[in-house]
Amino acid sequence: MIFDNGSTDETKQSVMHANMQFAFTYLNHGSNIGGDKNVLYAYTQTSGEYTWVIGDDELLPDGALQEIIRLIKKYSPGMILNKPTLYPALMNIAELYNSYSEFAAECLNYNPHYLIAHSLISMNVIRRDCFDNRFAQQNLDTRYTHFFGMTNGLLSKNESIAFARSITLIVRLNRAPIQFEKENGPYHVMLGQNQYLTWLLNKLKMNNSIPSYIISNCEKKLEKVWHSFSAQENKFSELQLIQSIMIDNQRRLAKIKNDQSYRETQNSERQLVLSVCDRFDQKVQSLRNTQIPKLATAAINQKEDRFNHQPRPEIPISLLVPVYNEAERIPFVLESGTRWADEIIIINKSSTDRTKEICLQFGPKVKVIDVPFSHQGNGNIADFATIPTNDWIYFGTASEIPTRNLINRIKQILEDSEGNLDLVYVPRKYYSFGLHDPRSPWYVSYFPFLINRQKAIISDTIHHHFKPNDPNNTVKIKFSDDCCVYHFTHRTAKGYLNAMTDYFEAEAEGCRDPAAKIQQCMAYIAQYEDNLRNGGNDLIGHYFAWLIYWLGTALFLWEKWRGINVPRYYHQLGNKILQQEWLVDHDTKTLPEIIAAPEVDHTLGKPLVSAIVSNYNSKHLLRGCLEDLESQTINDQVEIIVVDSGLEEGEEVIIEDFQKRYKNIKYIKTSQREWIYSAWNRGIRAASGKYITAVNAGDRLLGYAYERMANVLQNNSKIALVYPDAWITNTANQSFEEFTPTGSYCRKDFNPLTLIDDCYIGSQPMWRKSLHDKYGYFDEKFQTAGDWDFWLRIAPTETFYHLKEFLGLCLASPAEIVHPQQAIFEEETRRIYQQYSSGKLNQEHRVPCALN
Repeated sequence: MIFDNGSTDETKQSVMHANMQFAFTYLNHGSNIGGDKNVLYAYTQTSGEYTWVIGDDELLPDGALQEIIRLIKKYSPGMILNKPTLYPALMNIAELYNSYSEFAAECLNYNPHYLIAHSLISMNVIRRDCFDNRFAQQNLDTRYTHFFGMTNGLLSKNESIAFARSITLIVRLNRAPIQFEKENGPYHVMLGQNQYLTWLLNKLKMNNSIPSYIISNCEKKLEKVWHSFSAQENKFSELQLIQSIMIDNQRRLAKIKNDQSYRETQNSERQLVLSVCDRFDQKVQSLRNTQIPKLATAAINQKEDRFNHQPRPEIPISLLVPVYNEAERIPFVLESGTRWADEIIIINKSSTDRTKEICLQFGPKVKVIDVPFSHQGNGNIADFATIPTNDWIYFGTASEIPTRNLINRIKQILEDSEGNLDLVYVPRKYYSFGLHDPRSPWYVSYFPFLINRQKAIISDTIHHHFKPNDPNNTVKIKFSDDCCVYHFTHRTAKGYLNAMTDYFEAEAEGCRDPAAKIQQCMAYIAQYEDNLRNGGNDLIGHYFAWLIYWLGTALFLWEKWRGINVPRYYHQLGNKILQQEWLVDHDTKTLPEIIAAPEVDHTLGKPLVSAIVSNYNSKHLLRGCLEDLESQTINDQVEIIVVDSGLEEGEEVIIEDFQKRYKNIKYIKTSQREWIYSAWNRGIRAASGKYITAVNAGDRLLGYAYERMANVLQNNSKIALVYPDAWITNTANQSFEEFTPTGSYCRKDFNPLTLIDDCYIGSQPMWRKSLHDKYGYFDEKFQTAGDWDFWLRIAPTETFYHLKEFLGLCLASPAEIVHPQQAIFEEETRRIYQQYSSGKLNQEHRVPCALN
């Protein structure tokens, strides 16, 4: 967080330029409120557990934050005292001390009481609940206001203090480049912030324990840094101190006439500090129970009254308007805005017309901030809100003009509330396609256009950018024709359609629950349907526009809900058809790279899905199965594990051929015949994917089946397993794109109580691999019903999701029947009924995760 104490140079522009690359909060007081008040205000605004206030003339060396975080994690102290140095080249001086407490005690050269060092504000990282802002306010007239705020809160809680063991702060002294001329002999040098320079010069002049080579080195560095010494005249005894003080809220330099008077002046403050320290030491026990008030902005506001003995000025308002190619409409905004706003910020989203040129013609009150292009509904509103000078910001558009009464009402509300509201709801009067009609959804609405950025919640959610922290701390301005914002929207059907696509995309992008939002879209349509359809020829156009908006939004939401990369699917499918129909008899090496076999390599990361292919004498199906799996749209996120328990020759050759072409295939060859659930368990143990799916060699899939099912699991952590519907065919080696259907599996919706009646999960589900860590593996004693057993085992405590989409093609030819021995199937079914007919999970029935 950057707290700008009313800079008059290019600080703000530099900050906003940096804000394009780095995320931070920038607050500008607009005027110089005083350094101490700025610091205390900063303490009221931070939300971190610990706060570190750093001056603009200070730097952090490498590893400083790591050291602070280390101390916090290890000790959770009330305060951390940093280890500073004046300049990087002078670090060795700070290291001369045997302990940091010794160094801290001498920083001001007054008294060894280490708490005095707290007055050096940047030397402290303090826990928020240990800073007593109220007590600091009471001592705002002294140089030690930070010290009082910190020690009171710290000691009242009897908190510990940690000391940094390495250099954590570099004081650059940004006033160093000032040239001080020689006058009557002595050289003038400024008394730097936090008196580090005083300490350093005294060490050089008075301390004989410092080796001469260090003094010599410091002389050279001081000559380079301060430009105040001549290489031939190193007369440190003639140095004249210049003190930096505040006079009428302006920084002034005051020459210290003699060192003795300076010491006497500072001694009174030293005595005050020591008396406070003594009092604290004597009353630690009683202070432990003191109730320290919470930090509050109100304390700052009350303190301001003490220093500003004048009528409270009108609360300034900044008008902020994002625009793109608004040369035609922006003059209306600026003609009105320059007459009431204290500042106008135009967020120019890389306009290509005369928008920027026109804005700059309206005088110095208008500032144009160029940002990269973004569509309507998209934009970094939270970042934009940090740009204005004022905390109260009115967010407008190029299609709006406020009435004079509205602006007067706004200013009266801010005056009456002293600007302490979260936000103000402003009435917007719509004109859509030239119509303003009470039966239309585009009639009058209330938006929180006027916000207090210090209190309101600001986000980049479309239509919901601003929310109050306290809903009761808001005002809603009553609508009237002369107290509102006139909003001229939807000028042409073409312009409406072009703009709506941007809004559709933004609505979908910011939505976390597409299914629920789609239902909301349909509800919005129904809400106004009767009024609009029966409103005559004029309103029928609003009905069409209303349908377009919410149906278009629903379409984009549906696309997001599916989670399918359709362009990639079309690309994969096009390659497949091209290969099958036109290139089957040609050398594919001559193909352009764009349609060559995709390179799949999982060496750089774990796959998303592991597909277990259990193969037993399926040579005539295996090649088509592997081709089908490699044609999935997320084949670069799929690993294929072939567990071969077959006896036919030639299957291994097929698999090795595919392994040469693709790097995502694992091959496990068993030495003897084993049943399907043993093969599945082997595959699962070897799997690296987050999700598991089993593959029958005769089955085929829609090209985006895995992407679709994985998307369901990715977007809902509560779903443990997803299962789709499937077509049935009696013809082997048909593809999902070309097959002869003989039936279909329209699965039942999941209910743990009905799963005992039928294993309707089917042969193509996808589930989380982590389920096997929790519930074990498939029971290898089963030959035909092991999957049914496992689903029943986990159903009471897990959620299955029926994806009502046909994603699979199941081969039902007699040669591929899973349980050819009817007697075995019937016997295992009886076992299932006996085990699970009560509807309760038998906790003892758990297959261990270890290898058998």
